[in-house]
Amino acid sequence: MLRQLGLVSGGRDGYLIRQNIKSFEIEGKTLAPSSITSLDMNESGRILVGMEGSILIELKEFGHHKVLEKGSYRVVIEGHSVLKNQELWGLATNPSNPAEYVTVGDDSLVVIRSIRSKDMVAKTHLQGQLKSVAYSPDGKYIAVGNVNGDIFVLKSTDLTQVHFQKYDQPKDIKSRVHSINVLKFSPNGKYLAAGTHDDVVYIWTLTDGFKIVLTLKGHTSYITHLDWSTNSDHIQSNSNSEILCWTIPSGTSVKSAANVTWATSSCTWFESTIRGNDVTTVDKNPDETCIVSGDDFGCIKLFSSSDMKPMMPYKQYSGHGSNVTNVAFGIDGRYLISTGGGDGCAFEWRVQKG
Repeated sequence: MLRQLGLVSGGRDGYLIRQNIKSFEIEGKTLAPSSITSLDMNESGRILVGMEGSILIELKEFGHHKVLEKGSYRVVIEGHSVLKNQELWGLATNPSNPAEYVTVGDDSLVVIRSIRSKDMVAKTHLQGQLKSVAYSPDGKYIAVGNVNGDIFVLKSTDLTQVHFQKYDQPKDIKSRVHSINVLKFSPNGKYLAAGTHDDVVYIWTLTDGFKIVLTLKGHTSYITHLDWSTNSDHIQSNSNSEILCWTIPSGTSVKSAANVTWATSSCTWFESTIRGNDVTTVDKNPDETCIVSGDDFGCIKLFSSSDMKPMMPYKQYSGHGSNVTNVAFGIDGRYLISTGGGDGCAFEWRVQKG
């Protein structure tokens, strides 16, 4: 409340109301773009308005229009919505741009952000709650999976859709939940792998149309993580601390992958002091000197990859208000991105060596 502005309030109906501080008569009423959750202003009359959908705007002028027009406010930040128990799930860093990453969530929103400018580069809405996202090896395309088992392929420059693959349930799959929990392009760009709530991994070919060439079965629970080998001839999948490995393109299961070099390291392990499902996400930095994990308690843990052993030491970092759903290093290893499920936040961590 300021003497020159009076009493300013906002609410679920989206109206900003200015009242005289003596008579409480309404002197101005303006409709904001969304429901208002918070307000603040300083001595100079600068007004910040927090709205549903994780949107924060700064008013340039107030009370001159019945509806807030684009020129009358500035968007300070815009993020994912976590209303109605929605969560933020998918995260991927651009393999061709170390300062760019993409996130997707239950709010059906795809968001590309720049680490350098801190701005939203592009956004779009898709059908259904979005659970997973992946960049193609050249960074030109983004694949997105939703809770219904559908896959969208978008251009990474402007998020225009170039392909839509509707889920077609195989006759031998009895599951009623078909969520695409994880997506990974093969390093050679020939395949796209999807780990699902059906307890199986689907492999699509990208060189001969967009069609399923393999259905990998063997897990007893839903798939949470996938990793391709550097030469794209092996894939490993993770399900509740169980890791299985197959050769590609034959789809033959292999018992040992000790001699396989993996392009990524996202399949989770568990410490002897905690349950396997407490660790939700893992990633290794590009020079393979450290490993980062996220867990159900909102913690980020940093390990040295040269000291892998039971009860190994680590550094712990906090900030998320709920479960950490994803961690991912940028291609140059200078930054780590983490996403929180319930808080709907993407954190940008600067990596300091030494």
